[in-house]
Amino acid sequence: MDLSLSNKANTADILPKNQLYTKAEIDLSLAEKANAVNVYPKTQLYTKSELDNALTAKLNVSEFTGDTIKQKLNVLSDGKTVTNEQISLLDSIALKANTDEIYTRSQLYTKSEIDQSFSEIATTDDVYLKSQLYTKSEVDSALSAKVNTSDFTGQSIKEKLNTLSDGKTLTSEQVASINTISQKANSQDVYNKTDLYTKYEIANSLSRKLDASQYTAEIIKEKLNTLSDGKTVTDEQIASINTISQKANSQDVYNKTDLYPKTDLYTKTEMDTALSGKINATDNSVQTSNLVNAAVTADKIADNAIGDSKLASNAVRSRHIADQSVTSKKLYRNAYVVNGDVLLTSDNAGMVVVEQNTLLDITITLPEASLYTGISYIIKKTNPNAYTVTIKGWIDTCENPLLKYKNSFVEITSDGIHWRIVSEYLFFHDTIPVPGNFGEITVLDNGELNVVSFSWIPAIDNWSPHAELEYAVCVGQTADEIQSVSLCEQHITQNFVPGITSLDVSGLPSATLLYANVIVKDPAGNAAIYHTVQFQADFVNPIPGGGSGNAIAQINASRSAITVQWHPATDNSTAQNDMQYRLYYSSSPNLQSISEIQANGTAVGNWSENITSGEIAGLDLNADVYVNVLVKDQAGNISTYAQAMVSTLPYFIEAISLDGIAYNGNIAFGDVDADADLDIVVSGQGDSGRMLRLYYQNNGSFQSFINASGVEKSWISLGDYDRNGSFEWLITGCDASAKLTRLLQNNFSNISISLENICDGTNAMMDYNNDGALDIFLSGYQSNGDRATLLYQNKNLSFEWVNTAFLPIAESASDWGDYDNDGDLDLIICGISSTGKVSKIYRNDGDGVFTDTLVSLPGVSNGEVKWGDYDSDGDLDLFITGLGISGKIAAIYNNSGSVLSDINAGLTPVENSTIALGDYDSDGDLDLAVAGNTAAGRRTIIYNNENGLFTNSLIPITGVEGDIEWGDYDNDDDLDLLIAGMADSGRYAGIYQNIINQANTSPSVPTQLSVTIQGDDVLFSWAASADSETPYSGLSYNLRVGSSPQGVDIISPLSLSNGKLFAPIHGMTYQRSYTLKTKLAAGTYYWSVQAIDAGYKASAFSSDYGFTITDSLPEPGDNGIINISEITATSVALTWTVATDDQSAAADLQYRIYTATTNYQNNIADWQANGTAVNDWSNDISAGSVSNLSSATPYYFQLLVRDQGGEY
Repeated sequence: MDLSLSNKANTADILPKNQLYTKAEIDLSLAEKANAVNVYPKTQLYTKSELDNALTAKLNVSEFTGDTIKQKLNVLSDGKTVTNEQISLLDSIALKANTDEIYTRSQLYTKSEIDQSFSEIATTDDVYLKSQLYTKSEVDSALSAKVNTSDFTGQSIKEKLNTLSDGKTLTSEQVASINTISQKANSQDVYNKTDLYTKYEIANSLSRKLDASQYTAEIIKEKLNTLSDGKTVTDEQIASINTISQKANSQDVYNKTDLYPKTDLYTKTEMDTALSGKINATDNSVQTSNLVNAAVTADKIADNAIGDSKLASNAVRSRHIADQSVTSKKLYRNAYVVNGDVLLTSDNAGMVVVEQNTLLDITITLPEASLYTGISYIIKKTNPNAYTVTIKGWIDTCENPLLKYKNSFVEITSDGIHWRIVSEYLFFHDTIPVPGNFGEITVLDNGELNVVSFSWIPAIDNWSPHAELEYAVCVGQTADEIQSVSLCEQHITQNFVPGITSLDVSGLPSATLLYANVIVKDPAGNAAIYHTVQFQADFVNPIPGGGSGNAIAQINASRSAITVQWHPATDNSTAQNDMQYRLYYSSSPNLQSISEIQANGTAVGNWSENITSGEIAGLDLNADVYVNVLVKDQAGNISTYAQAMVSTLPYFIEAISLDGIAYNGNIAFGDVDADADLDIVVSGQGDSGRMLRLYYQNNGSFQSFINASGVEKSWISLGDYDRNGSFEWLITGCDASAKLTRLLQNNFSNISISLENICDGTNAMMDYNNDGALDIFLSGYQSNGDRATLLYQNKNLSFEWVNTAFLPIAESASDWGDYDNDGDLDLIICGISSTGKVSKIYRNDGDGVFTDTLVSLPGVSNGEVKWGDYDSDGDLDLFITGLGISGKIAAIYNNSGSVLSDINAGLTPVENSTIALGDYDSDGDLDLAVAGNTAAGRRTIIYNNENGLFTNSLIPITGVEGDIEWGDYDNDDDLDLLIAGMADSGRYAGIYQNIINQANTSPSVPTQLSVTIQGDDVLFSWAASADSETPYSGLSYNLRVGSSPQGVDIISPLSLSNGKLFAPIHGMTYQRSYTLKTKLAAGTYYWSVQAIDAGYKASAFSSDYGFTITDSLPEPGDNGIINISEITATSVALTWTVATDDQSAAADLQYRIYTATTNYQNNIADWQANGTAVNDWSNDISAGSVSNLSSATPYYFQLLVRDQGGEY
């Protein structure tokens, strides 16, 4: 949601505020969601403009005016007259639909859109939480409380320094330095720390602003759940919504004007970082760098200028003063200065300073604390770091502590028993080392080396680093023997070693219960021990299961993984359930011994207890893999099983061999005999000449076939052009003497048609005008050698040429698909025109009009183009290969709103190429197979689609220049690959069988079928199907429409009645609606729909859904008035205005004139029974004459009109 929603909320063009959520309410709810990781990050949300663009197509308000609603209701009222009350109500609806007082749907988010937005998970790294931001008022309030600079003027600093200078006068340089500090303190570059909110205070303050749990997505959904289905809002719901509205206006939330935009605010991290560098007015008011040496002298500051009452304890410490800035003579008037070893007495109470020029180690001995109750010393070292001051005696728990660094000090006082530390700076007092990890010791028996390994975490010492700490291991037969440092030292296995964390001990008895401990000692001799551990040395190796050969029990291989099983091992001391195993593998037979396995093998996971199987994944296809298993007991003794070898499976195996063809042929799958398995047609130049052969499949065998007159430079399509429930073949190419175009029954019987003969091009059977009848498209060289691109409309099984603006192209490839999602098929075609290589997209604008989109694509020949939705987003993307102007090409274009963009897929460029699209690995998206001539020679490459990234699967397939097709020939629910063309070894044709058996499941049967009759058009719609592999937006659909249940005489779906597809092709639409644009005769019709996934697995058809087309009576023109244009004594000439009809065209209406001497009024039966018919039923006439009349006899005339349905 962006700020434009908030702006709209203040206009008068939308719903009243009390009926909508405010931006604040939504933002607050989203902020709370961000804490619960239940919202989208900003990078995953559409902006308002993007949403508005998408939603503007949702509703055309003009379609819901009173007039249009009246028309829509006429259908529901069976043509009855709408009452005045209904008209008034409709006008009211129309008025509301056109008013500016409400939102249009394009301005609002629907319930499902908002719910979906709320349902996603946000990553807090991508969005700011409200608790991370300061509000405008909080920041302003915090900034207004700047440091009181009057506390940091030169005068006040002088006063604070009085105690440091014993009342001496400040020099001019010191005053200048202090004024510089004062100016910095007066500047606006620092904050007084006490006047700023801490991170915790700000977060705590913000946390009380709003209980966001009142605005969770679930609660909002509950409050709005009846607004989206047209039900009446109850009083409780109105009260609930009003409550939300009131909260939006309350002081519990921030208004837009009270908040800074995100770009104007610092985050908590940014503000905390900025504030951390500010002056600390409490602890560092005056730092060493701010004062020059000897800055404060006694003659510049008066004695006792600042008394104890004015300074807090330790307000100014010695470490705050720079070296030599205040000498001991100036600073400590009564200090006891020492330059050699000394025993302190009560006379030395107070400050004891080691003179800075003392260049030797000093020992200061403390008196007995019990004799000096209440006495305090401040002992400070001012001489260089190279010399150490030792304070002899006990301070707290430390004996003989040290001052090692210049300006280090310790302040101590006697409580009558001990000397206690009051404060200190760089004061070292050596304590006993602390064993690491609470003193835990790990024991591991290494059976291969017959030693016991002890390991531990290093100890921590306040004085010495780990490298200076010494360790030793002691072993005893009882715990009491090693329970203390002194006892443990009597049983050490070897001398102390500095800086170690493990030690191997040999020579211990096997299978004997023993105890061990570790001693740690610092250089001062302080020692500690770890915790005693009990162990039993075991140097006997476990015995692998599987008998004397230690054989691995079983190995199962798949395409890229191996499952290994073994029998459990046994051991002399470790229980079987406590044995540990580790699986290894290698590409070479080098896993025989323990050392070989550990050196050469790749371990699968860590040591694991009580397992008897493991899986090795991520292996190459068709690879030899060597495996072995190590077993280890609790003592660490290791044994090996016996090495074994297995090969992973290939993805495909060459299962079927057919008679080969050269690169200029074509192949196709199709279930010719309707037995639910795929048969094959192959055309092209074979070893014995041109061929056109139909192979019948019988339980996986293709031994039976029939031949027709052979062709090359051919193209094969199929479709049910006569809508009889089977299909026909459309074949173009060249035979021995001529170019030809053939339409054949699926068993190769010839069908007589009149079409242009075409060779070296492409063809298609498709319904370009949505009338249910398959039309024909041709492109290539005509018989006279000219290039041609031709479209023929199927009119009652005759094909009539359609005049289009298609560019004449040969050596071509083409594909039809609704790339702009407007409900009709568009054309992509590539090849050679009179101007060179081209690739063009023609948009179908209806009524046979095709417009060149001028989309910029590389022109190619000797290649192929295909539509396919590789990213399952509901629109068709484009695949293109071939020889371009600059060389070989293989590219994929993503379709986003009919805008095609090259995704730079990294495919291998190829010419003399073909493309096949299908989900071969059953993961729900379209994978790509390409065959042709690359820079490295002939190749057939299968690219695996992983979330829109196409990677070479490296599956070994015979490389050809020819044709490839996906199809599940063996009915095992995965796609196999049919290949034919010129290979390096010669002409080739065959099937590669997919043997991994990752079964693709059928989509669910579509539901919620509905029909809307719109004039002559019929709109079919349904709800989306679901599929376990293919996303719902990647499914296509087939319709079946007929004049009888399960009939196909209106639309034939290329499927058996049970839903099984005749051929592996996608459905007629990817949308969830389809408009049939033909004038159906009056009667009842039946329709159903099936879904098809990316692996060409189809659902069953839905149950038949019936609808009725009614046939009204013809409507006589000019209110049925018959005009007498001429009268003679024996004849009359009549004229009339032609009638109209809801089903029949005006030219198809028939007229008949009756005459009688009796007026039968409008009784058609009486006129037909008693009147005299003047003429036979005649089409499309508006005049007639009656002769042979008797003079002076009165005659009556009647004109009957009937439509094609026989209605009068």
